[in-house]
Amino acid sequence: MPKGGCKITNKNRKNLASTTGDKGPLTDEGHIILKCSKCRTPLTDIWVTQKEMPLKSKIKAKCWHCDGESSVVEVEGGMYLGITENSNIKDIEYLDSKYEGSIVTEQTVLVHTQRGG
Repeated sequence: MPKGGCKITNKNRKNLASTTGDKGPLTDEGHIILKCSKCRTPLTDIWVTQKEMPLKSKIKAKCWHCDGESSVVEVEGGMYLGITENSNIKDIEYLDSKYEGSIVTEQTVLVHTQRGG
């Protein structure tokens, strides 16, 4: 079971929003579960898949339950954003991005959630 106590199921994996593109094979480099700082609801599962990818992301999730937010986490490499047993992804907002040529190297992401289950 990943850190944070949320069970990852095939349903979760099918509902992931990818930031990895076609940059090679995916590997399981671990999961980070974003929880609301106020009510502790698990909001988003970050599945790190390609640590070697030159991408730095700052990610925060907005809580559907109490309108709170998670803490900001910094993730290096390619990853997927996925649902938890309690929360679905309503929208992903890219607040800021830095590029080298046409490749995104840094991004700030806000995940808007809605009730799941």
